[in-house]
Amino acid sequence: SAECPLTAAAQLELGAEMIKALRNGGAHLDFRTREGMTALHKAVRCRNHAALLTLLDLGASPDYKDSRGLTPLYHSAMVGGDPYCCELLLHDYARLGCVDENGWQEIHQ
Repeated sequence: SAECPLTAAAQLELGAEMIKALRNGGAHLDFRTREGMTALHKAVRCRNHAALLTLLDLGASPDYKDSRGLTPLYHSAMVGGDPYCCELLLHDYARLGCVDENGWQEIHQ
């Protein structure tokens, strides 16, 4: 699979404690999968508020782009724009204005 332990934990309903344990064991918070996604990308796509908050609190970057050049905030908009996920990312200074291959930004989703 293209998952690493941290991205897998970010998708689990009760993954926040696992994320902390992996980080304490030396996991790189911004490690990218084969698709270029970080654990933040995976957490927002699953609308996993606890994992997202944990990752941001531990210092994960809200602006890392996947292999398509898309940020976690863009992914949040793509899967329905969960307001709390967007709020958490923006509170952590996620940049707006990510442009996809069609020239669309978050607002176009």
